[in-house]
Amino acid sequence: MKNELSEEELVEFIKVMELYSSEKDSSLDEIVQENWETTKKFENKSTQRGERRISKIINKIEKDIFNQKKIKGFQIKNLIPTIAAASLLLFCGIYYWYYQSNNQQIINHSGNGDLLTVNVPFGKKKKIALPDSSIVVLNGGSTLKYTSEFNQIQRNVSLNGEAFFIVKKNPAKPFIISNNNNYIRVLGTSFNVKSYKEDNKLEVAVASGTVEVGKKSTQTIRELSFGKLTAKDYLKYNIVTDEIEIIRNKNSEQFISWKDQKLVFESQKFESIAKDLERWYGYKLVFKNPHLEKIAFTGEFDNLDIKSLLEILKASYPFEYLIENKTIYIN
Repeated sequence: MKNELSEEELVEFIKVMELYSSEKDSSLDEIVQENWETTKKFENKSTQRGERRISKIINKIEKDIFNQKKIKGFQIKNLIPTIAAASLLLFCGIYYWYYQSNNQQIINHSGNGDLLTVNVPFGKKKKIALPDSSIVVLNGGSTLKYTSEFNQIQRNVSLNGEAFFIVKKNPAKPFIISNNNNYIRVLGTSFNVKSYKEDNKLEVAVASGTVEVGKKSTQTIRELSFGKLTAKDYLKYNIVTDEIEIIRNKNSEQFISWKDQKLVFESQKFESIAKDLERWYGYKLVFKNPHLEKIAFTGEFDNLDIKSLLEILKASYPFEYLIENKTIYIN
């Protein structure tokens, strides 16, 4: 069955739907409505289970309709193309709704327009284009928020997690990223921002252009700039201790390679690597021996699976690991 209806099939489908909707006998409408309601039950299920549920719903609709001997003078044999059309249309509606749900794009109403939220689960990455043609690549466990009025007067977004930005240049509308009580202000550039709430730190690595980083103004303090960063500059800000570290001419590959399916560690402690692996692969890492958390590793890993990566780390410093479901125990 092709994903389209002929003009004749469409006309007959409309006739049937108009007939049943105008008469008291709404058996077809009840069948569709009853099965449509069931789609709400798999909102939070996995993609595979959701697809199986969709298939069952369509099969049930066809079975329910075939069980009707007659529907207001129409023989079932004359309804076969219509059943196929109804099933296809319902499937398209279900699939579109399910696709939106699976991509986890949430819209909430606010005073400044609808608030759009993009959530990326652990083990996934997502690339989006903003209304101003800026590109954002989101790492696992990240959330990006912006309003439907983005780019009309200003270009403001908020981020929790890690993202690589390629910002469309527009001197009249600076691009501002809010993160906790901090901001990153740019005109047009490419850079990486990493600031998961649970890490209590902000990291910014610039690939091109100029970026300004600082604290947002509050009722008690004015806006405070940490300074401007240019290509190959790196800033790390400890939110708890209020300490700032800026390194000039730093190789940015370590901080932005994740978007190209490559992990780069440079004298990075295992406890920090574990957090990156959790977000990258979607596994929870648990250290049975606290001593291992402080071991530092250096290396590049190009699109490896989790077991291959752990085996390479083992060759550098001996440890054992056990994988149970989505948890990895390190000992």
